[in-house]
Amino acid sequence: KRHDRVVEMRLCFFSGKVGDYKVPFKSTRKCRSTVYQKKKKEEAIVAKEKQAAELRQKYFGPDGELYKKRQSLMKPIQDDVYNAVKKVSEERGYQCIFDRASAADIIFASPRIDVSNEVLEKLGYSK
Repeated sequence: KRHDRVVEMRLCFFSGKVGDYKVPFKSTRKCRSTVYQKKKKEEAIVAKEKQAAELRQKYFGPDGELYKKRQSLMKPIQDDVYNAVKKVSEERGYQCIFDRASAADIIFASPRIDVSNEVLEKLGYSK
């Protein structure tokens, strides 16, 4: 949430700069100083926009802090589920266990071969 606010503040600042940019240059004067000022403001706006995009990438991109934090929190849970499924498969002598929730290719599976409850028991959740 803190990162959201930082990025949002940068974008609000950027939006304000765009508004500032548009107002003084509505007149059609072709004065050199005005053209120079316009170009300078354009460059400042582009720089701020780039800075906001880099900040967004830093926090929310594929290698961003949010992704890394999510990975660090999910990894232990995924490992526990994997180990529970592995124990159940070894106990029952299964060579593979399918996840029916994410396997779209399974049309039908008999409830008697469903090991979901056993996996939940291994994880410490009893039904």
